[in-house]
Amino acid sequence: MKLSDYFSTSQIVNDGVFSTLGGVRTEYENTLAYADTPFHLKKLAAIKNVSCLIIKTNLVDELKDSSISFVVSPSPRDTFYELHEKLIVENNYSPMTESYIGEHCNIHKSAIISDNVHIGDNTTIGEKVVIRNNVYICSGSTIEPGSVIGAEGILYRIVNNKKIRIQHAGGVKIGVDATLLANSVIVKSVHPSIKTEVGARTIIGIASTIGHEVFIGEDCIISGNSVVARNAIIENECYLGSSTVVRENIKLGKGAIVYAGAIVVSDVAAGNKVSGNFAHSHFDRLREYSSKI
Repeated sequence: MKLSDYFSTSQIVNDGVFSTLGGVRTEYENTLAYADTPFHLKKLAAIKNVSCLIIKTNLVDELKDSSISFVVSPSPRDTFYELHEKLIVENNYSPMTESYIGEHCNIHKSAIISDNVHIGDNTTIGEKVVIRNNVYICSGSTIEPGSVIGAEGILYRIVNNKKIRIQHAGGVKIGVDATLLANSVIVKSVHPSIKTEVGARTIIGIASTIGHEVFIGEDCIISGNSVVARNAIIENECYLGSSTVVRENIKLGKGAIVYAGAIVVSDVAAGNKVSGNFAHSHFDRLREYSSKI
């Protein structure tokens, strides 16, 4: 696809080619992204997989020495998601996964499995599980009853003062020997350029929700009734206690511990322990508490 297939020549500087839409964590070459601040533009311009951008007029000079092709728009986000919706209607997003069911799987007859789903060997899928398009489940995983993999999530734009939900067109990857306990929900990514991912041997607790573009590493435990919001990164061996909330775009370093009921609104360094609402150092919170009793 070329920029000139979708935009007028008056909007385009250096017509370019793109194969999909995405952002800073795109895994695909020739990704088109959008930037509406100098900070985001600097990050995106440094990513080799980003070939095209949609930017504001005041950012044009920032790209004068760049080989990146770009489109100028007064509202890059709106223009970007209008294009996203066109690509969905035109069926210009290719399926991310080929249909496959491996050997020695135990799949309950009430499970609903869409096309373009890969289920690895020795996988167990319980009653009334729903697995939607573009889900890749590695071998040995267990999906307990009522779980939904590949759900739509909350993302919207405003058109004529009305909130219009943006349809998701991406996918999900579940790692080797991972476990999703009953009624957990994994939201698929918005674009095919990156999947929502749950790492090998990680356990997602009962009724927990994992938002779109979240990355959860290996050997993590996400306890029941927790919420991990979009684009958060949880590195290997992290632990989240029951009913924790991790806001969007947060990073938890390797081995971080979040105690039950905490609401995490800032990054947590590797090995650190946090608690409370809003979460901060668990040991500082214990000292606060002990000083009052």
